Amino acid sequence: MKYLSALILLFSFSCNVIYGHVHDCQRSVMQHISGTHIAQSMGCLCKIKKDFLKGRKVNWTHNVGIVDFFTDGWFNLITLDIHNGTTTWNNEIIEGD
Repeated sequence: MKYLSALILLFSFSCNVIYGHVHDCQRSVMQHISGTHIAQSMGCLCKIKKDFLKGRKVNWTHNVGIVDFFTDGWFNLITLDIHNGTTTWNNEIIEGD
């Protein structure tokens, strides 16, 4: 697959999937004969402005996540957006370097 998307992964695997290395946030939900399935990605922690992009706009986002896994394969992924090196969690401001 040249380009990964949440929807493509759902159709390909028909199961719950958390995936990365795509630099943007995606979430897709699909009803399947075996139940509801979710595919979800998070953004990246790398520099978004890269020389090889030559100023081209991208939909990359800075994110971190907190995930809980259930014994039946279900998961709850909370994606925290990072804006100018800052995010929040549980009413606390978290600043990076």
